[in-house]
Amino acid sequence: MDEEPRAGEWMPFYPVPPHTADEGAKPPAYRRCIDDTVEFRGRLRLADGGQYTTGCDWQLGTMPPEWRPDVNCHRVVAVEMGAGIYYARVEAGTDGTLTANVPPGATSTTQGLHWIALDGFTYPLPKSAATT
Repeated sequence: MDEEPRAGEWMPFYPVPPHTADEGAKPPAYRRCIDDTVEFRGRLRLADGGQYTTGCDWQLGTMPPEWRPDVNCHRVVAVEMGAGIYYARVEAGTDGTLTANVPPGATSTTQGLHWIALDGFTYPLPKSAATT
């Protein structure tokens, strides 16, 4: 059963394979903020411990219908510091899909690019969801 967006309560975000929560951070979660935005926290990594490939989209998960934006929204987020490029783009689609993309041509070392942070990723709720 989908949850109505309520301000303040952290809801668990369940990543889709091959992603899992990164044990070195708070569990992935989201909540409605007082300004009717959705805020995320936590980090994701590949379940096999591998590195994220650059220049391609990685589907992270899907938001419940009540929590979806009415326009595609994207933000820049952090990735592990061992990489030659230090950010990824995360997008929330109107279909609820959360996707990450590390820019093409980014170089990474064997020590980097093992996690993507959701901390600071936000998007506005549609007016119909924000008023319920």
